[in-house]
Amino acid sequence: MKKGVTLVELVAALVILSVTVLVFVGSFTNISKSIISSKAKTLATNLAQEKIQILRQKPYHRILVTPAPSYYTEVTPPIPYDTEYFPPENILEGGINFKRFTYVCSVQEIDGKIHPLPPGSPDQGMKSIQVSVVYDSPFGKKYVTLKSIEANPSMEAFRGQIMGKVRNAANLQGLKDALVVVAENIGCRDYTNAAGDYSIRVPFGTYNVMATLRGFYPSIKQITVGANPQTLNFDLQPISTGTVYGYVWINDRIVISQIVGSTRAPNGFVQEYIELYNPTTFYWQMAVSVSSGIIGIKYQSTFVGDTLRKIPLVYNTLILPPFSYYLIANTTTVRVAGVTKTADAVFSNTDPEYPNIIKTYDENNIRYAGGSIVLYHIPSDTPIDIVGWDALLNDNINAKRTAPLYETDGIDQNFGLEEDEQYIRKVSTFNVFISGWGNCYDSDNNNKDFAGAQRPIQIAPKNSQDSFPPLTGRPGFGSIISCNDGVSEVTSAVPYGDPPVALFFLLNVATGSWSVMISSNERHTEINNVNVGGTTALGIPNAFTSPAWYAPYFYTQLSSSTELGFISGRVLNLLGQPLGGIKVETPGGFTYTNSLGFYFLASSTGIYTVTCNPHNLNPLYVSLRRENVEVKRAQITSGVNFILSQGGKVTGFVTIDRINPLEGIPIVATTIEGFVVGEDVSDNNGRFYISNLSSGTYYIKPILSAKETSIPAVSTVTVTAGVNVFAGTFTITGTMGKISGKVTASGKPISTGVLIIASTATIITPPVLSTATLTSAAYFLTSSYEDGTYVLEVIGSTVTRYNLYGYYTTYDANGNPNVSRREILNILVPPGSEVTNRNFSW
Repeated sequence: MKKGVTLVELVAALVILSVTVLVFVGSFTNISKSIISSKAKTLATNLAQEKIQILRQKPYHRILVTPAPSYYTEVTPPIPYDTEYFPPENILEGGINFKRFTYVCSVQEIDGKIHPLPPGSPDQGMKSIQVSVVYDSPFGKKYVTLKSIEANPSMEAFRGQIMGKVRNAANLQGLKDALVVVAENIGCRDYTNAAGDYSIRVPFGTYNVMATLRGFYPSIKQITVGANPQTLNFDLQPISTGTVYGYVWINDRIVISQIVGSTRAPNGFVQEYIELYNPTTFYWQMAVSVSSGIIGIKYQSTFVGDTLRKIPLVYNTLILPPFSYYLIANTTTVRVAGVTKTADAVFSNTDPEYPNIIKTYDENNIRYAGGSIVLYHIPSDTPIDIVGWDALLNDNINAKRTAPLYETDGIDQNFGLEEDEQYIRKVSTFNVFISGWGNCYDSDNNNKDFAGAQRPIQIAPKNSQDSFPPLTGRPGFGSIISCNDGVSEVTSAVPYGDPPVALFFLLNVATGSWSVMISSNERHTEINNVNVGGTTALGIPNAFTSPAWYAPYFYTQLSSSTELGFISGRVLNLLGQPLGGIKVETPGGFTYTNSLGFYFLASSTGIYTVTCNPHNLNPLYVSLRRENVEVKRAQITSGVNFILSQGGKVTGFVTIDRINPLEGIPIVATTIEGFVVGEDVSDNNGRFYISNLSSGTYYIKPILSAKETSIPAVSTVTVTAGVNVFAGTFTITGTMGKISGKVTASGKPISTGVLIIASTATIITPPVLSTATLTSAAYFLTSSYEDGTYVLEVIGSTVTRYNLYGYYTTYDANGNPNVSRREILNILVPPGSEVTNRNFSW
């Protein structure tokens, strides 16, 4: 007997084999993705290491501090980067596109931790180099970040010392995390420990020292530091605080404000209508023509088998103004409770159930008496508001029939909707009807938002000719509340009560007059003149705020829309006196301080550097910056304060021949002891500007490479407050320049690399390196990148001309190399310049 397999066994075997193959295919795909991702990460790491090594080979002061970082926000957390000195680079490596970002900042070691310093801070002898490389992987956008600390090898140790304790003046207890900073050099600073102790190293000299802590008034004292350590204690006075509270309402959509399913007109006609209310501050386009609607109505009863259906309307009113009502009925004229109103839209008589669209207990029996009305946007078919009501069946089924659609809980009813009965939305949590206010309380719960059924009808319908402002609206749960007092923390509104309201308490608000920002998503309200004082909590808005309350309740309507955020703070001098008229700016906006030194700045959202007194606009004072200030939409970032010392500015000119400007040369200002207090880089006009220098004598000198020389080597200047001192003209020789271009073969970039050589000599073949090479004409070499581009540094000159050569190696069928040569002769490379488009083609 021959053995074989059945058809069932064969099919089962095929299924098992197929699943196995699919598993192997899936595993192979994942393995391939992992290999690609691992390769990309390795290359990204190498590119980051390469950039750090390139920067570390520069003289310390040529590792230029990023003056105003930008942020790459396509990854989390955002990556800071330089756009001026070390701009982003696009690199093709291993067939993968990488983006390399560089960020340099001055840093200081405090209590064993590295703390970044704002741009423009006097150099503390250390700089942080951060290089991030971003790439796309099969698993999404990835990045590698490497950091390195570079120390100034010629930096003298700070020989002076300031030490002491910071205490709470109310109880003389030590304060932890108070910031003590030397005003003339904000890099000299320390945070107090748990006992309130601090210690700061400084050069010898006289300084103004400031102690600050959130919730306390700042304190400033002057001290002279010599060879012996100096003790300086601070007792900070607590800032008196109070509490601010209020209620938040949001109105951003039309609501259904009233439903009547059956009521007889004087002529016996059975009327039914739906009333809408617009609590928003903008106009709503209800329709574009009589027969073409934008806002529509759907209805469904509780009858088994009934479905939600669109109700055709004839539109007599096309636009619904703010704070106005809109009446939809089965007749053009509605007469109820002694009032006659013209309908803004009418149920079309093309509806097969016209005029009895909304079913009631009296007309259609109990099974139809529950139901739902849906207000919706016709083009997108999305709901705007839903109201549902239940019905209790009193026949042999004796069961509750729930509304088909509703918000949280349908309106509780024994018999459902009855004749001469109205469902009406509340004006507020505590009343259905308040004269002069619109019906718009909306907690997204029908049973709480609508009053118990009114029967007989007591409140007449309203149409687009009736207008009342909203008292309440949707409770603004989660709304953000912030203040510009610089002491309080951000809080949010939370549900309170039943029916609920959105209540907030903003604690620890400094006594004084402030602005409070209340926001939810894009909507916000700014309340000014919030006068906090005493022990009683302050409700806002009130009769004295701006805007004042619109009712004798602390209700806030969020109606304005903004894409901006806000920054607030105060600017003082070294005596703690306010400075008015000082400009404060971010890349997203600017403002000026008032007579009390306060500022309130509107800015686009993002992470910014905030600059106070930019470019020494007020020449009597220095310019300061605060980095990494986050601006959130419709929120206040408070407490961004500045203490400005008086200072002056030093300017000068850098040239290649006392006539033509030289760009990119770092210039530093040092004290007599060698302490670097300021630096700048010559611009494309050869000018440099060193700001924020306190009164005194300084040495001004360029920072040069080994190949460069300067005449003069140093300039001595004396700075006084508000004075612009000219340090003279520096003529630099031996500055590097660049030659750049592309290499192609048959019109396509050469990815395997081409050797590029520049020399004043004529070259046929690449020279062999030897002692003889070192004494002959100089050679400058590089290799082209994978994308076919190259950049070659050479010593710049207004006289010397270079010959440029490219050597491209290919291989024949037997693997033998073939080197072909191209040349470009007589290239003049001015110092500090880049000669572009010197291309080679094969």
